[in-house]
Formats: sequence, C-alpha cells, structure tokens
Amino acid sequence: MGLAHRDFAIRIRNLSKVFRIYRSPLDILREFFTSRRLCEEFVALQNINLEVKKGEVCGFLGRNGAGKSTLLKIVAGILDRTAGEVEINGRVSAILELGSGFHPDYTGRENIVMGGICLGLRRREIQKKMDWIIEFSELGEFIDKPFKTYSTGMQARLTFSTAISVEPEILIIDEALSVGDMKFQSKCTAKMQELRRKGTTIFFVSHDINMINYLCDRAFLLERGRILTEGSPKQVSLAYHELLFGRSQGGGEASEAGEASAVEVRESSVSLREKALEYLRIEGCQGHEQESRYGTRQAEVVDFGILDMEGRPTLVLTSGERYIFYCRVLFYQDLPESIIGFFVRSAKGIDIFGTSTKKQNISVPPQKRGALLEARLPVVMWLGPGKYFLSFSSARTDNLAEKDIFYDIRNDALEFEVVGAETIFEISLANLDPSQIQLTPLAQLCS
Repeated sequence: MGLAHRDFAIRIRNLSKVFRIYRSPLDILREFFTSRRLCEEFVALQNINLEVKKGEVCGFLGRNGAGKSTLLKIVAGILDRTAGEVEINGRVSAILELGSGFHPDYTGRENIVMGGICLGLRRREIQKKMDWIIEFSELGEFIDKPFKTYSTGMQARLTFSTAISVEPEILIIDEALSVGDMKFQSKCTAKMQELRRKGTTIFFVSHDINMINYLCDRAFLLERGRILTEGSPKQVSLAYHELLFGRSQGGGEASEAGEASAVEVRESSVSLREKALEYLRIEGCQGHEQESRYGTRQAEVVDFGILDMEGRPTLVLTSGERYIFYCRVLFYQDLPESIIGFFVRSAKGIDIFGTSTKKQNISVPPQKRGALLEARLPVVMWLGPGKYFLSFSSARTDNLAEKDIFYDIRNDALEFEVVGAETIFEISLANLDPSQIQLTPLAQLCS
C-alpha cells in the first residue's frame, strides 16, 4: 500500500455492534442447547463509516445511549465489533471509564507502573517518566495512598497523566475530564492543544459544546447508534442543540397535539405574517446563511437587528460603545407564557453571552393571537475585536421536562463585527476598558 493511502489514523467501515441481553444466565445455556433465541438484541451502533486523518481532532456529541462510548471502546480495542472493519494506524492511548485498568488497592505509584505496562511501556521507561507523571497529576503525597481513597477528580488526574505520558499517536478520551476541578481541566486542555500541535490524533467524547468547538477540527453527532450528521464543530453543535431542545424527548417524533397545533399555525400564519411585515414596513428578515432555526412556530421572530444609540441599524460595532439588540415576535396563538432570549457566540461557535426575560425575572404578559411584541436589550459592547453571531429566541418553560420549549429559535441569525479596540491585543475575547498603564519608579538598586 502506498504512502498516500496511509495518511489516516483511524478508518471505520460499516461498523455495527449488537448486544445480546438475556434475562438470566440459564437462558444462555438453554439457547445453546435448544437453538431457540432467548435473548433480546440491542443495536448500539449501525453502519458507522468514518475516516480520521493523522493529526486531526474529532469530537463526538450525542444524547446518553447514542453509542458514543461503545464506538470509542471498539476503536480502543477493548470491545469486539459485531460487523464491519476498524483500521488503526498508530500507537493508541485510551482514557475511557474513569480508573479503568487501575487496581483500587494499589497506590497511585504502583498503578502508574501497571498502567504504563498495559500501554506498552517497559518498566525502565515507566520509571523514567514517573516523576513527570506525578508532577503533572499534582497528587503530591497522595501518590503513595491506595487508589480507592482518591476522589473522582484525583482519579482523573492520575488516569490522564499516565495516558499522555506514553506520547501516543492516537489519544482516545471518553468524557474522563468532566469530573476534574477547573484548574486541572484547563491544564488538560492546554496539554491536548500541545499534543495537537505535535500531530497527535485526538478522538474524544464530550457533552461540553464549547470544548468541542474550541478543540476540534471536525465533529460528529450520534443518535441511536447512527451518525446523524458530521461537519464543522459549529454546525454539529447547533444540530445537537436542536436535537436536545427542538424535538420531543421520545426521539424527535411530534405528538398528535403538536401536529394539530402545527397545522393550525400553518393555516393561519401566512396572512398574519404579511400584516406584521406590512406594519413593520419590511419585506422579511432573512437570517445569515449559517443560521439554524427550529421551533413549534406558535410564535415567530419576524424581525431582529442591532441599533446604535441614535437608532440607526448597524453590524459594525465599536468596542466600548453602547448598542441595542432587538427582536420582534409575532404570536400565531393565544399564549399564556413567553420567554424572549438573546445569545452571542464567537465565530468558532463558543458561547460567550446570553440572557432572557426569564433570567432577568421579567414576566412577559399573556399574548393574544396576532400580537406583535418587541424586545430590546441595551448592552455595552465589551467584546474584543472580531466577528460574532447573535441569536434570538421565543420560548416557554416545560416544568416536567425541565427545559425550554422553543416557539422559534434563530441560532446565529445575525453576524456582526467588533472594531476599534486599538489599545488591547487582537486576540482578546473581551475589552475590560483599561486605563493607561501607570509606571512608578520604586528604586535604583545599583549606581
């Protein structure tokens, strides 16, 4: 095989995994001797196809039970596949279930040796790396305490430190960093960035959308064992948000009441929308080409924008100046409850700012069918220079599901640019309105 065909780190073709679930161990024997199937089959993965290039960082999002952990275990080689092919091109180090492979009665130091051997190192190599692992884990005197006495955060420290010490070509991480303290999570993220610069392939699962957007070159969304979508981290994280909040918890199927409501809205909305646009003296309000939009459409965000303090529309904002975010919501039904929200993301999709009438304890009065409501949010633009996206939403609270049900959410509907912060670095995420740096001579210590 030519070199051009070996530039991949992970290649997966038609991968499937089926778990057989028996009511009791005796059913396994009965099935063997009677040839009658006595188990239920749970399909964890269905026809997964993907290829990861060397040095690429890929993240996986999905609800619990979507198949993310199963996929990573198969790639790491600790779980057999039912069908398909998995090709691995490089040395693998995997951090899966917290503390997996570590003995609870052994000390941290002893577990480093055992873990290193499992990762393919010789004892002499492990001893050379021992001081670095202990220093990176920051466990100090606890390194000689039994592993079972460690908190989950301490276990995460030792697991991560041992795994990266082998300088892997492929690093697989399954949500293991979510239990550590913020300081160590930041340290791990910096280390992952360092490994990325060195060309390490990183394959990881996280429910943290910001982590996916910050670290990844590409992302995948899994649902019911299938890849629902793949692409840029920003696009996939928006699709994940829609999966969580734009569909029913039953898997995305609309209820009969919801379908009837949608039909009613469709039949009544056209004329109301035309009246609203005529009243606002606009032809429509087209969102950005990257906009992601969904909702029940019992109400609709029909207009939105940014105004300067003179009331003029603008998309180029000066850092430190005051502006007004606004949106106008048209109601297609009588709705006793409404929540109006605003959200700002970076160009990479990292969440920066968000607020709503609910967060500010503002009660929106019940709205009648045909009502047109404007919401204005005065802000001081303390963001650093760069491009950002503004989102708008109208929703209600579902107390049983403990989430908001969106009438209409327009994710990344408006792109704007912040300029004019000449006194701060271009990489700054925020403008803290700095005064001039003050210099005070304290002493002259040599002649």
